[in-house]
Amino acid sequence: MHLEPDGSTYQAVREEFLSGAPLPLTDAVIHPGDGAMCFAIGGRRVQSGLYRVTYTGTESTALVAAKPTTSPARDIRHRLEALHGKADPQALAVAWPHLGHADRFIRWAARTAIEHVPSAQWADRALTEKNPSARMEALLGLARIGGISPPHRTRESPPVDTELGKKILGALVTADWQDLDGERRAMLVRTAEITLHRFDLLPGKDTAALLAKLDPLFPASTPELSWLLCETLVYLRSPTVAAKTMALIAAAPTQEEQIEYTRSLRMLATG
Repeated sequence: MHLEPDGSTYQAVREEFLSGAPLPLTDAVIHPGDGAMCFAIGGRRVQSGLYRVTYTGTESTALVAAKPTTSPARDIRHRLEALHGKADPQALAVAWPHLGHADRFIRWAARTAIEHVPSAQWADRALTEKNPSARMEALLGLARIGGISPPHRTRESPPVDTELGKKILGALVTADWQDLDGERRAMLVRTAEITLHRFDLLPGKDTAALLAKLDPLFPASTPELSWLLCETLVYLRSPTVAAKTMALIAAAPTQEEQIEYTRSLRMLATG
């Protein structure tokens, strides 16, 4: 796998070195003495074997020194990551403009920097952010730090701010679905799930608007988004999710999709 610069991070490009049919690899090592590749195969109804691969030729086999690369996007990510782990007074000013960045790793680094700032300083800004992409990131950050995950709740934990949770759901409901690409649509649904979970919001009148928004969107154009919508609508007790999901299970081209839908549907107690 060759790493090549890609925005603020890298992408891996695969080069096939050796193949066989079948070749059930069990282990591999580069010999520290002669540099030969040794690997073992076996199991899965195939004869076990130990192979040693060496090079014969005139090309140099000396180690190649890594060539340093520069990337403006990577520099941005590094500056944002330097703000992590502390409530830096400059974090909001530095990170907020990058919440809508096209590079998702820069967006994540910006959101994480903001999450280290007390939410009281930026909650209203997150709820009223106009940029669709930045709004999704900000709301996700607010949901992550504004509530308390049930496994971490103790008698000493402060009361959950259910009103803030309702405000986050309200901001998600008013978001224009058509303004969001596939990744942001998935983020909207996932943020709704996190909000419901961490703010202990049960299905009912406070979630009726969210149910009305998401129900017509299921099933979605991709299996991944359909899975998120399915499990969320099951929690919200959608009256249509059972019939829709059974149809998806019957038509699913893979067992993975069938299992994913069934996993969510098993929790449906009504309808």
